[in-house]
Amino acid sequence: MNGLNERYYDIANSMNTGLTIYFEGKCNKKFYANFNIFKKYTLLNGNSCYNIIKKVENNNNCIGIIDGDFFNNIITTI
Repeated sequence: MNGLNERYYDIANSMNTGLTIYFEGKCNKKFYANFNIFKKYTLLNGNSCYNIIKKVENNNNCIGIIDGDFFNNIITTI
């Protein structure tokens, strides 16, 4: 496991199990659902990156995983 994966694993494991993770599209959700690290969390299709950002912006119990094909200027804080 490289350093980035190890750090990500540690962060994900430190989160409580009430966490919801939104993915951009059904394919991404299905892909990430295969990793053990995500099995204890609720995984949902969040549709577009814009919808995911709106969902997670003011909610401490969820995070979003989005592709890099969005305009960075729409994000104020993540």
